[in-house]
Amino acid sequence: ANGGGYTTIFDTNITGKTQSKYQRSYRVPLTGSAPWDIRVTRLSSDSVQLYDQRFLDFDSYSSIIEAKLAYPNTAYVALKVDASQFSSVPKRSYHVKLLKIKIPSNATVRTDGSLVYSGSWDGTFQVTKQWCADPAWCLYDLVTNERYGLGTYIPESAVDKWALYTISNYCSELIDDGNGGLEPRFSINVYFQEQQESHRVIQDLCTIFRGMRFWSAGGLTFTQDSPADPVYLYTQANVIDGSFSYAGSSQKARHTVAIVAWNDPEDLFKQKIEYVEDEAAIEQFGIIKLQVNPIGCTSRGQANRVGRWILYTEQNESEIVSFKTGIEASIARPGNIIKIADANRSGARMGGRISAATSSTLTIDSDPTTSLAGYTLYVILPSGVIEEKTVLSNAGRVLTITGTFSTTPNAQSVW
Repeated sequence: ANGGGYTTIFDTNITGKTQSKYQRSYRVPLTGSAPWDIRVTRLSSDSVQLYDQRFLDFDSYSSIIEAKLAYPNTAYVALKVDASQFSSVPKRSYHVKLLKIKIPSNATVRTDGSLVYSGSWDGTFQVTKQWCADPAWCLYDLVTNERYGLGTYIPESAVDKWALYTISNYCSELIDDGNGGLEPRFSINVYFQEQQESHRVIQDLCTIFRGMRFWSAGGLTFTQDSPADPVYLYTQANVIDGSFSYAGSSQKARHTVAIVAWNDPEDLFKQKIEYVEDEAAIEQFGIIKLQVNPIGCTSRGQANRVGRWILYTEQNESEIVSFKTGIEASIARPGNIIKIADANRSGARMGGRISAATSSTLTIDSDPTTSLAGYTLYVILPSGVIEEKTVLSNAGRVLTITGTFSTTPNAQSVW
């Protein structure tokens, strides 16, 4: 009713029986100006039987305001289904291609979303953004984007893109997928449904490529657990008091079985389980399970590699060494590989300072406690690079190497 008598909008029959509340909704078009009165009238009479109850309630109403709205930066879908075909709201899943991101100027996207590089990179990005499944550049996009990332707080100049370029090369390298084909070592297929702390999101993305992030020299940089050359040498000669302290991990922390969850793109991205075991460790320690749910993993091969990496790391990298040093500590950064020559651990003095050097000989700071002929010698060159040579012979403190040094080592540097 709108200032006058009531107008009948719906005249319908409701038949059937139920033991719980039954609801039905109607769309009532409103014309004219407010206010409006809406009423529901039951035309049937009350039942005279106790087992037959005919209650009718006006439950609630919702105001629908029709307007043309824009949804910027949003992908949306509308679906209308017949409620008689479903007992509840059906679950839906969609295969979507999401954000396009910036990729290096010398990169080409493969069909699997990984990148292949040609030549050296000049540090610039392609003008046109592209779809890409490389986790390194997806992370870069999230950190530098001003709308949904940290670009408002961290400028692009403060993000170490060169470290991410190195990581990306390792991620996009094609390796055996375990099923007779090739696939990139690490790829990412994920979307975020809710807002989270930035540090947590960044670290979660770093775990995809076995990496970590840290703040260094006024910028955000990244490192990765991948094959690399050592960056420095530590011996009793450059460690305070010559003391190395060791601590091992608990046996309970060394798992022998990894149960890795991944989403199968061949089965509507339903979650599957990849069972990975270390047979040698199981024979020695029994079954110690670890459940892993890597982010954005849609490859069984990648899930298997995640499990094998975890088991290998826990079984073979089970010891922590601590020591104090001087300015040398500033050279090694988180994630770098170093070499340690601890006389107390090896039972012989295998490192120290260089007293003098030529292109093919090395005079060390004290007489060795054992013959070093045949051993591999590591020295730090003036450039800071560690060079590896084989000791041909030693006469007292003088070591003769096979071949020659690329650059003669400086006196007082470490061997």
